[in-house]
Amino acid sequence: GAEFAEAFIGSSFGWRIAVTNSASIAGAFDVDVSDTLPVNWNYDAGSAQLCTPACVALVDPVLGGSLAAGVTLDWSDVTDTAAGASFEIRYTATPSAAVLADPGVGSSTDHVNTATATGDDASGASSNLDGSYGASPDTAAGRIHQIDLELDKEILTAGPYLQGQTVDYRVTVDNVGPDAATGVLVDEILDGGDLLWLATLSVDGSYDDISGVWNIGTIGGVTGTAVLELRAEIIGTGTITNSAQVVAADQVDVDSTPANAPGLAEDDDDSVTISAGTAASGHREGQALSGSTR
Repeated sequence: GAEFAEAFIGSSFGWRIAVTNSASIAGAFDVDVSDTLPVNWNYDAGSAQLCTPACVALVDPVLGGSLAAGVTLDWSDVTDTAAGASFEIRYTATPSAAVLADPGVGSSTDHVNTATATGDDASGASSNLDGSYGASPDTAAGRIHQIDLELDKEILTAGPYLQGQTVDYRVTVDNVGPDAATGVLVDEILDGGDLLWLATLSVDGSYDDISGVWNIGTIGGVTGTAVLELRAEIIGTGTITNSAQVVAADQVDVDSTPANAPGLAEDDDDSVTISAGTAASGHREGQALSGSTR
């Protein structure tokens, strides 16, 4: 079985293989365990444990198969098991970026792990007249959720704009899904020498005006939305661009990469550019010049 409900690309994920000797009298000897990882998953070397029920380190399995077909893990002569007794093999494996293509991601896509076990009787035989002592293959599945975060930034205060003027900005992050997004962080840094943070007017989650990090946390899938509104003073003049970008999320975003710098035409970042006149001269520049990097 899978020890954890949700897997993440590049992060270790726990699997558990439970083996039970269902015989009423006879013990099982030199039990072998074979396991096939989901497609495009890698075994984490040194992670195996044998639990009976106390857990001790277990030697790494012999690896076979391939990423494209599923890496196979084979443990030979793991242990002996009395009638009615059981043991577990626990280990971790890591999904590679190739799972995006096969088998895919999303809460409806299973990453299937298949395991089986065989053993001998006291005479060393692996079968009798009724057939093999081996267990039928059993499966478990993990899932890698998928999100689609879209960020929009706008200035709420109409121009023209002057140095010393107060302006309000709004940043909206929508998750069009299909799954809930967790661990969502957005960089919204006003301190670029041209804008001075004055107040956080409203926020879903929390906003740190020193670091400029908006900690959203969780946004539900399909219709989830988070909004941040900030008030700032224009302290610069000329062209002033304020940008925001999603910099972290636990799940895979279908069409953008967090923290790869604004301006790359992805839907998880956006910017607003204004032109501000000099307060001393009273000269007023124009409205917002542009509103998106997309």
